[in-house]
Amino acid sequence: MRMITCLACFISLNAYAGDVSIQFNGRSYHIEDGYNQSNNGAGIEYETDHGSYFRKLTAGSLRNSMNDTSLYAGAVWAWRLKGDLLDLDAGVYTGLMTYPSYKDGNAFPVLLPTISIGTTTGGVNFIWIPDRGKELPGAMFVQARVKLF
Repeated sequence: MRMITCLACFISLNAYAGDVSIQFNGRSYHIEDGYNQSNNGAGIEYETDHGSYFRKLTAGSLRNSMNDTSLYAGAVWAWRLKGDLLDLDAGVYTGLMTYPSYKDGNAFPVLLPTISIGTTTGGVNFIWIPDRGKELPGAMFVQARVKLF
């Protein structure tokens, strides 16, 4: 129920003239073998600005590396290099995340480097998750995003 409430709040932000995109959580590439690489799930992303420096609010859910459900909510602070065909965003995700096998499943703060490649209608986000041992394995996480409005 809390996740539905969060998603409704993000969708209602459209009244403030930002872009709203849906995230399709998809794949992770781990440093070590033996972990779930298929990270199905979905999230929502709200971009507050459109300049070279901007912020995106984001929240969602996914099937994590241990085949458990993880939740995330936070903000991406990034810089955008505009190209003729594609834009390149580089920044950092700050927020909270849950991971049942880490910190007893309680939400914990994260600071994760991100890179996004895309157009005005969508793109691909790459998020580096640092290794925290067997409870939270390091990985490059990939998600697609499609602009809703």
